[in-house]
Amino acid sequence: NWIIQRYADVVLIYAEAVNSGGTATNGSAEAAFNQIRARAGISTVSGLGSAALTDSIRVERRREFAFEGQRWFDLSRWGILDATFKAKTAEMQTLFPGETGVHGAPSNLFPIPDGQINSNNLLTQNPGW
Repeated sequence: NWIIQRYADVVLIYAEAVNSGGTATNGSAEAAFNQIRARAGISTVSGLGSAALTDSIRVERRREFAFEGQRWFDLSRWGILDATFKAKTAEMQTLFPGETGVHGAPSNLFPIPDGQINSNNLLTQNPGW
């Protein structure tokens, strides 16, 4: 059995969307966020502003989906992939000088499959591929 999408992912995406200005159809963003925290046995939060709730949702997604391969897509969706890569490699450079240079994310785009490009001559490959 393969997990396609977990309920926690749906709830946190809902919280993120409502907090970003989407229409709440099933409770507030904070209520959805607290549902995941309560299930995990973590204390709930209240009275957070939009920016603080955004930060909390991002931290919660990092904890909830550790080792599940979602981090890259989250960082890319939030537009902070390159900045996160640079910060982490800068941190590694201070811990282990000379081991790595500071660099950004290679790309947040995937290649367009050759079959799609061959079947539609209006398509061009994404840069870097």
